[in-house]
Formats: sequence, C-alpha cells, structure tokens
Amino acid sequence: MGNLVRQLLGVGTTASVPAADGEKCVHGLSAVATCQACVDACPRDAWVLDDERLGLDVTACDSCALCVPACPQQAIELGRTGLLKSERRPVAFGACEVAIANSSRALACLHALGVRDLERLYRDGVRELIVARGDCRACPRGKISRFDDAVCGFAAMQASRNREPLAVRELAPEQWHELSQDASPAADETCVSRRGLLTGLVHGISEAGRMHEAREATAIGGSSCDLDEAVFAFVPRIDGDTCEACNACIRVCPHGALREIKEPEGELCYQMQPEECTGCNLCVDVCEARAVSVTPWGRIGGPVVQLLEARCRACGQVFQYCQEGKAEGLLCSVCRQKDHHRNLYQVLD
Repeated sequence: MGNLVRQLLGVGTTASVPAADGEKCVHGLSAVATCQACVDACPRDAWVLDDERLGLDVTACDSCALCVPACPQQAIELGRTGLLKSERRPVAFGACEVAIANSSRALACLHALGVRDLERLYRDGVRELIVARGDCRACPRGKISRFDDAVCGFAAMQASRNREPLAVRELAPEQWHELSQDASPAADETCVSRRGLLTGLVHGISEAGRMHEAREATAIGGSSCDLDEAVFAFVPRIDGDTCEACNACIRVCPHGALREIKEPEGELCYQMQPEECTGCNLCVDVCEARAVSVTPWGRIGGPVVQLLEARCRACGQVFQYCQEGKAEGLLCSVCRQKDHHRNLYQVLD
C-alpha cells in the first residue's frame, strides 16, 4: 500500500480540506500498519482505507478537522487552528461554529483541539483557555468527547510533573464573545511537534542511554519530578516473558521509542522511551509474539528489559533472548520454528 499512500494522500487542495503527508503516514512506512485513526475520527466517512489505498473523499469532507489531532504521526494538516489569543493577557479562546454561528473566529469543532494544541498554547505562555460550544449531544457529527479527553490527559501530564496548570473554562457564547473582543487569530502553524511536545514536558530525557540518569529527578519549569510517577500520552511496553528478542519493533519504530542500548555495566537491554512514542502502534503490528503493547495515558513502570546472549546449537548464530533460562534448548527464534529445515529447503529449491 505504501506507494499508493504517497500518491493518494495530500489530496487537500484548499485551506478548507485536510492535506496529508504520505511520507509521515504509517501506511507509507510499513505494509503491516493497522492504524485507522483518521477513519475512526471522521464523522462523515470521508477518509477511505482499504487494502489498496488510503485517501480522502473531498466531497464528503466537511472540514471538521477531527482527523488532525487523531493522527499519531501528525501527517494531516488543515491550515489554521481557529484559536484566538489575547494580546494583553495569557489567555486563548476557542469556540465551535455551532456556538458562534457564522463567525470566522470559530473552529469547525471544538473537539479538533488535541493535546498538542494545548501544549503549543502552554509553550506560548497561555495559562487559561476559554471555550464555548453548542450541544455536542445534538451535533450532526455525533456525540464526541475528544476535547474533554485531551484536557483531562494534559492536566494529568502537567500535575505529574509539578507544572502550573492550564485552566480551561467553558462559558456561554455571549460571555465568550464579550471576553474575546481583544483576541486575534493565533499563529497559523502546525501543532507542536512530537518532540516539542514531550521534550517540553520532560526536558533532557531523550538522549539515548541516559534514561537511567534522568529517572532520579528532572528539572521541569524550575521544579523537579520523579519520572516513575510522570504520566505520558503513550507508554510502549515489552513483555520479557513472551518477547523473542527479534528486534522487529526496534527496527520499525519511526521515532526511537523502543531501542536497544548497552548500559554502563555493559549489559544489553531494550529501553522504552515514552517521551518519543506517538501511539502509532507499528511496534504492536509487527510483533508476532504479541509481546509489545502501547498504553495511553500511562506511567513508565520499568523502562528496561534485560537481554542475554546464547549461540544457537542448530545454525551456530549468536542470538538474544529476554529472560535467563528462556533460550529454549539454545535455539534461535528461526530454528525454533516447526519444520524449519524443510521450509528452508523449499525456498532454496
């Protein structure tokens, strides 16, 4: 599907239609990708995903932008965010088009604001977000709670890092209008990058092999926090009991959220770095042993899986395994497969 993704994505030709980057989309990165976040988020079934293509039906799209924060790879853009920012106060404003009818100052849908939008506002100095919305239960797009989920998740991330909170206040449209008179459109920019979001939250822990040093305490906005207690948007985990140490997840991760490192003592291990994880689930898709999982809004909970080495008694290759005594007769993962000699003969013949 990869080549077709690159051909069909990017169909957005105007500012009112989403444009997607096939180079970022997980379906352009791996043929086994199962992500359909944009499809699930779209209330109009405008995104099309099947075995042959991933594309957008521009005639069905109503520019609600719900697919933008849903995409784990930030592969989808829709021009401006629709947010307003006060010139005099650390306050931003957002309202849906139902609450603020026929206004160029409105978002198509308040639920198009995601965690990265909140972090971008926070990094810009905003400490209060004032919103107005219509009745989500009566909305033709359906009852949606994504904005509320993003607010709760972002608040949990902030609190776990001892950061000053971002206050979110909901007002009636009339009050919203009155308070937002001095506000102007926020800069038209893409949501804060994956790295910008999480390094803003956890400064200094993305250097490979340095997690063990940063775990004690990391300075964040003048305060410190215990990373064991820090909440992350996505936490990748490897189950050492079932992992076959094939390195498939390490190779496929586009952001290095899973990696193999050598600790100062010389021991090899798998390291999980949730500050790099976008929740694309490629690691889950490629793991045949079902040893990898990604937990949303979780804590680290042991970011290292120790690796041991042995030499395969069948093929002579050195291989890795995750638990002492788990080498299963000193056979590598390939040689442990049933009838592997016959299968190899068939390929070579």
